[in-house]
Amino acid sequence: MRYEYDFGDDWEHEIRIEKILEADPAAHYPRRAAGKRAYPQVNYTVRFAPAAARDLQRLFDFLAERDAKAARRPRSAMAKGIEFLRTFPFSCRKASPEYPLLRELIISFGANGYIALFEIEDSQTVTVLAVRHQREEDFF
Repeated sequence: MRYEYDFGDDWEHEIRIEKILEADPAAHYPRRAAGKRAYPQVNYTVRFAPAAARDLQRLFDFLAERDAKAARRPRSAMAKGIEFLRTFPFSCRKASPEYPLLRELIISFGANGYIALFEIEDSQTVTVLAVRHQREEDFF
């Protein structure tokens, strides 16, 4: 299998699957195997721009007005999405071809979900810039 590492450098990698293991129900995934070419886990710091924090409050308030108990459920989905960003920000789709570090995370929730617009600032930091429901207008 071939994989293009797309940061504008057009690097291509050949990936060889050597073995498929059964999932361990007690293990936390994803995880890496030890041995040749093992690498340290990369964890990004995820921070929220003030506008993104206001977006989260707006979304929560919208649900709380209708059903306070139901308004708590999306928080879990959002937390899982943000946890995903800590490790895999480059796996999210590019928001714009002109800005490869500006990306969108789709957060599944029920029949719809949410979209977080974020920027990969450097090798340690991801900043969430905005959050919207999938039925709202696009960011741009």
